Formats: sequence, structure tokens, C-alpha cells
Amino acid sequence: MGYTVPMPTVLAEKKARPPIPTMEEPLTDTRAEVVTPGGGVVLAITILLTLFLVLSILMPRLDGLQLVIVAMLSLVCWGYLLNCSTERLRLEGGFFEFRAFLGRGYKIPLEAIRGFKLTDLGVSLSGSMYLLDITVEDRLRPIQINLGPCWNKRNLLRFLKSFGQVLE
Repeated sequence: MGYTVPMPTVLAEKKARPPIPTMEEPLTDTRAEVVTPGGGVVLAITILLTLFLVLSILMPRLDGLQLVIVAMLSLVCWGYLLNCSTERLRLEGGFFEFRAFLGRGYKIPLEAIRGFKLTDLGVSLSGSMYLLDITVEDRLRPIQINLGPCWNKRNLLRFLKSFGQVLE
């Protein structure tokens, strides 16, 4: 008969796992982006209205007032998209700061802030997706910041986690 070769046998095995991150790096500056589900919907509606406006101009099927209405709707959509996509939240130099291209900005000292609350509004008539309430010590009512649909929810929550750690 012949010589048989013994089969290799595993005696011990250990698989190395990638290191588990202990904590994400704090996010102190974040901004809205067009490349989000909400931003994509607003961009699609804006492009469709603009396309309808261009086709209405090239093939005159609309009356003067109807054309003006479509032009106004298209212009308002582009302005809304510009405003939503330029929203920015930042923690810098002892201040909480909110900015948008067309909207009202806020710059609040961190020592005056007593707390905050983020509410997911879903789809609302005002166009806001999130409502950020910031409680300030010298005001009776909280400051309400409406955030548009162009926010990446993960980045927004990371920023608010860092904001909470700074307030502690």
C-alpha cells in the first residue's frame, strides 16, 4: 500500500477584530447638503418647475398671468433650495452659531444656553423638517430654529451630541 500523508489539523485559531472606536470625533461644524433625500426631492421639484417654465416660454401655451405664476414659483423654489442647502450650525469661540443664506442667523453665547431640544417634524407646511429649540437663560420662550429638508440626520445628531457635551 502506499504511504499516506496526514491531513493538516488546526490546533488554535484567533481572528483579530478591527479596533472598536471608543468615541466619534466631536463634530463642531456641520452644514446642510443638497445630496440628501429631502434635498433631492426639493431639487427635483425645482428642476421640474424650471423645465415647465422653459417649455412654456418656447411653446407659448400659457397666458401672460399663468407664465408669471410659473416663473414666480420657479424662482421661489430656487431661493428655497439655496436657503435650505446653505444652513450651517457651528460651535466656535464660546458661541453657538446658526447661519443661512436668506434666513435669520443666530449667535448665542454658550454660557447663556440652558438646554436644547430637536424635534423631527416630518413633512410640514412650512418646509421645515426639524425644529431646534434652544433654551436661553434671559428669555421666557426658547429660540426656535427651523431646519430645512437638506440635513443629513446622522451629521445633525453627531453635532447635537457634541453640543450637549460642550454644554455639560
